[in-house]
Amino acid sequence: SYYPASNEAARMRDISRFILRSNKNSIQIKYISGNRNLEKELKLYDRDKSHYRSDNGKSFKLLADNIGYITLKNISKDDIEPIKATFKNTKGIIIDIRNYPKTFVPFLLGSYFVSSSPVPSFVPSSSTPFAKFTIGNTDNPGEFTFTKIRTIPKAKDTYKGKLIVIVNEHTQSQAEYTAMAFRAGANTTIIGSTTAGADGNFSTIILPGGLRTGISGIGVYYPNGKETQRVGIVPDIIVKPTIEGIKKGKDELIEKAIELIKG
Repeated sequence: SYYPASNEAARMRDISRFILRSNKNSIQIKYISGNRNLEKELKLYDRDKSHYRSDNGKSFKLLADNIGYITLKNISKDDIEPIKATFKNTKGIIIDIRNYPKTFVPFLLGSYFVSSSPVPSFVPSSSTPFAKFTIGNTDNPGEFTFTKIRTIPKAKDTYKGKLIVIVNEHTQSQAEYTAMAFRAGANTTIIGSTTAGADGNFSTIILPGGLRTGISGIGVYYPNGKETQRVGIVPDIIVKPTIEGIKKGKDELIEKAIELIKG
């Protein structure tokens, strides 16, 4: 009740980030592991120095069994064409959006996966609908209207294999919008856990006393009007890490994605 968030997934994410926060250099914790009650002193680090994941290296690689893997954490525009060329004949592609994309790719990469199935009559036949917005009327506060449906143009050559998109509570804002674009694909499955439910542009509100807060400045919906804000992108298949998997250093979501492609 004391911790605001867009949905429960985002609330638990944020609490976990700050629960061990302190002005001291270390903190003593008590915890349960298996059936044992244990204590441990944890060394604490300045937030700016706690880079536990590197942004270096290529954003894509070929996994065993001819499966492509892409992380959006450090993807660039220059990666798009090499990705298409490298993964053209793979069994499937895994796109990892458990992060915030470095580059805006819903259209650059999304067009490679869009469906060629029939679309509504008001949408160009060469495009696939994936989202629509609501905007407020400043002349009539409280009035909101839908914008035109956002569509993804179909690329000349599209991917023929399976696409597995991985999301979780760290998938927020632009990352959620990107997941919506990939969901419009011809053969896409989204796995993982519910995203943060905080899509849309960020509108800042300045408060007295030097305080600042903000809201999503637009409403974000699927083409059928289904909400995403305060809901999140709900996966087609729920997959969460297990304590046992974490102990063994496994990424169970990637393992599941590979299983789905091979199966």
